[in-house]
Amino acid sequence: MTTSRRASSAQIASLQSAPPRRAKPTLVEVIEVWLERRRQRRGLLELNDHMLKDIGLSRADAVGEASKPFWQP
Repeated sequence: MTTSRRASSAQIASLQSAPPRRAKPTLVEVIEVWLERRRQRRGLLELNDHMLKDIGLSRADAVGEASKPFWQP
């Protein structure tokens, strides 16, 4: 007994639109991630206490996150 499995059109569309996967990120991609991480961490310091509370962080959490080096996740 053989069973044929057919992909739905939604599955095919998602596979066609997915970017190709690479084993390792390029140097440019790594640097872009580092720069974005640094930008976001600095942005945390600009938020007031009410905004930090809205996202579930304290001022100490924001300072701790912002003090991490850019290469550290």
